[in-house]
Amino acid sequence: MNNALEGIEVLDFGANLAGPFAPQMMSDLGASVIKIEEPWSDARTMGRGSSFFGCQRGKRSLAVDLKTPQGTEVIHRLISRVDIIHHNLRPGVAERLKYDYETARRLNPSIIYCHTTGWGSTGPNADWPGWDQFGQALGGAEYHGGGCEQGNPPMWHRYGQCDAVNAMHSLIGVLQALYHRDRTGEGQMVETCIVNGGMTISSDLYLRADGPCERPTLDAEQRGLSDWYRLYETADGWITVACVTDDQKDRLRRALGLAAEGAPPGPEGAGSPDAAFRRATAAEWQARLDEAGVPAEISRPTYAHDIFDDPEAIDKGWVVAYQHPEVGRLEQVGSLLELSATPGRIAGPPPALGQHTVEILAELGYSADESALLKDKRIVNFPD
Repeated sequence: MNNALEGIEVLDFGANLAGPFAPQMMSDLGASVIKIEEPWSDARTMGRGSSFFGCQRGKRSLAVDLKTPQGTEVIHRLISRVDIIHHNLRPGVAERLKYDYETARRLNPSIIYCHTTGWGSTGPNADWPGWDQFGQALGGAEYHGGGCEQGNPPMWHRYGQCDAVNAMHSLIGVLQALYHRDRTGEGQMVETCIVNGGMTISSDLYLRADGPCERPTLDAEQRGLSDWYRLYETADGWITVACVTDDQKDRLRRALGLAAEGAPPGPEGAGSPDAAFRRATAAEWQARLDEAGVPAEISRPTYAHDIFDDPEAIDKGWVVAYQHPEVGRLEQVGSLLELSATPGRIAGPPPALGQHTVEILAELGYSADESALLKDKRIVNFPD
């Protein structure tokens, strides 16, 4: 085996990020992933292109109408031969479109079927739409991320945290199910949900019996947890320091030219760290603090400003670039996992809509004429 999941075939019926991100990671680990798309999908447009392209690389695109008997036949042929089905559609959708777990298990008894939802597949909220922000709200990320204990309002964090964690959960579950199947030959159902992603993000939080929250809290300016673990404004931007030992704190004091060892750098100490940081640029402070042995990093508008041109990042595969048939040169974060014996691989860019439809239909036994007829009937779609 060249890659950890070499020989594993996956059907991805997912949408947005919480569903398709895990199959992308499976592709990076060597699996062959087929992305099932509506024949005339708008998922790549209407402001959702970045979300779509961010979790589709390395997959093959099959554009097929699942609401038709002929489309169902195509999907059932695929289900009978693949190892994994993965999707994040609301409960009931897969049942209506006939790729639910019971149908899949009947067609392929060893199938591993992962359904990731907003709220879980049972209970009073099971049929509700699930979004990343709901997981953040319920898990406490908005409240505690806003520094509400200091009188601030909750903070609406950037989209995607709970989705991404939920996707990681589903990947772990699928890999565990594969291990179980290797030992027993038995497939099984895997379930994860976005709300559990929110619980994971806030898993360092707990409440005492009398109510107080036990968790480090942000200051009123939402810049950090203490003088030692926070953001500071410089002459041209921001820098983060993360001093967790007494030695690191003393090194920070000396680098700033502030109080003697043992005295805090804040208002009660000799001088102000805020004023000191504003006397030089973020890059200058980065160099000084690195030399002083103080953990620090410049807070950048986006990592992408520098990392995609960083020779080390390119060499390590942290970033990748390729030509996409629709958008041209596309640069993305690379493989997120490293294995010494069965390393990951980047199988290619996100596919164009229906790019591999003819190829996949041929693998299922459809002739070129039959594929063309299916397109004429608007059951499948592929580039001319």
